[in-house]
Amino acid sequence: GWVFDFEEKMENAIKEGVSKESVQNLLIVASQYRHFGNVIYYKDETSKPLVLEDKGAFYEKEPSETGLLRDVKFSGFQTSFVEEILNDHMFIVNGPGLAYDYEEV
Repeated sequence: GWVFDFEEKMENAIKEGVSKESVQNLLIVASQYRHFGNVIYYKDETSKPLVLEDKGAFYEKEPSETGLLRDVKFSGFQTSFVEEILNDHMFIVNGPGLAYDYEEV
């Protein structure tokens, strides 16, 4: 599997049940995460890229401030959570990206 069987491990954790404490700890860590540098965002495969900045979950945005990652509204998942996360973070690298087609690996 890809990325040390990450998808399989996540699916097993969901099937077997995850403790409330584990979820709370994961959310604490995830809420502190920031993408450093510019975030190149594509709304879909045909859209032009936007250059955004991630200032973190708790950053207090100025009303006139634009170009932040938090301005992108969550629109739900079209596939599974894991597939969406992998696609969102690997789109530029694999199919139809710059390096290789994930489906062929």
